[in-house]
Amino acid sequence: VAPIGIVHRSDLDRLWAEAVVSARPTHHDAVGALAAVAQAAMVASCLHTPAGCDSRDRLLSDLRALYESIPDPELRERHEQRKGARVRLGERLQSLADLLEWEADHVLDHLWNGAYVIESLPIAVWMYLRFVDDPEQALITTASTGHDLDTIAAMTGALMGARHGTGWIPDRWLHELEYRDELTSLADRLLDIPQTRSPR
Repeated sequence: VAPIGIVHRSDLDRLWAEAVVSARPTHHDAVGALAAVAQAAMVASCLHTPAGCDSRDRLLSDLRALYESIPDPELRERHEQRKGARVRLGERLQSLADLLEWEADHVLDHLWNGAYVIESLPIAVWMYLRFVDDPEQALITTASTGHDLDTIAAMTGALMGARHGTGWIPDRWLHELEYRDELTSLADRLLDIPQTRSPR
């Protein structure tokens, strides 16, 4: 869903609509759609964050505004210590600000990092917030966590790329990247799409 956040970074109505549609083949429920909207909106937020701005506060503020404006149903926890308890995704995301001084392994134990959206999305956002100025460390830490690490690393990487561009990516990661030229060309074309706003 990250490309939707890039293409519609100046049009939240279209971002919302297309993120929901993009989620339907794999996440045919309201919470999956909300998470897709959140991820796309966070990519857009990172693209709009000016240099020198506190990107942690900006992202958390944008997330709070998003979840105050949309339905946020209760979900059942799968964590063995809280199994069956009810939680809202918006509440879980807002709680991340209190966990930023924790070590990664403690956060993973606390939140879990499975494929369930109340586990994957908060971990990806925490990794971004915790390592906001060190994208390489964010991705190394995320990719070392186990469980649903490929999805979470992709989500974290999308946020870091939107915030920092590509200059930080180590050459050793790019050396054997398949379709590197095609991917770079596609990313450049996404950014070149003229920005418009839907009429309200």
